[in-house]
Amino acid sequence: YSFNLDGTNIYMTLSTLFVSQAMGVHLSFAEQMQVMAVAMLTSKGATGVTGAGFITLAATLGSVRPELLPGMAVLLGIDKFMSECR
Repeated sequence: YSFNLDGTNIYMTLSTLFVSQAMGVHLSFAEQMQVMAVAMLTSKGATGVTGAGFITLAATLGSVRPELLPGMAVLLGIDKFMSECR
């Protein structure tokens, strides 16, 4: 694993936690570790393409807790901003 890709990994992990808290869905510790593991794998392909972090976030949410996918609408407005910071 390359740690040069940590910006996308941190974005996906924190976005997942933010969406779950905003929707009132509790993630257990095991689910949080699963989010981290999936984000570490999926961030490999998302780093080189602008806006791909949002798509891989959808894949990460879908693999851990599919009921969190509608919460991505909250992040849609600021994703372009966040994409510039990654």
